[in-house]
Amino acid sequence: MTATIAPIKVSSDQDSTADYTVELTDRTATVRYRSKLWPDEETEVARIDHRDGRIAAVAWGETWQRMWSSALRVEVIARVQHLLIEHGPLRTRST
Repeated sequence: MTATIAPIKVSSDQDSTADYTVELTDRTATVRYRSKLWPDEETEVARIDHRDGRIAAVAWGETWQRMWSSALRVEVIARVQHLLIEHGPLRTRST
């Protein structure tokens, strides 16, 4: 798999969403956030290791782990898993 960058939206409520990007490679998915106040800077939110399209480990940035509720962290993981299914080896594998 070559590197794929895809946007995801994460929301604590329906009225407000934040834009993140996910960079997928053969072994990792890196979630980044770009603030509207500082659009030239990106912050790494999480680095997710995956094997064969399945999440193996998640390392959160310290600030993001403290700041986010567990529900938001689960939402990010679910969106990354969905991207892995769409773009990863599970999509091309026949059953």
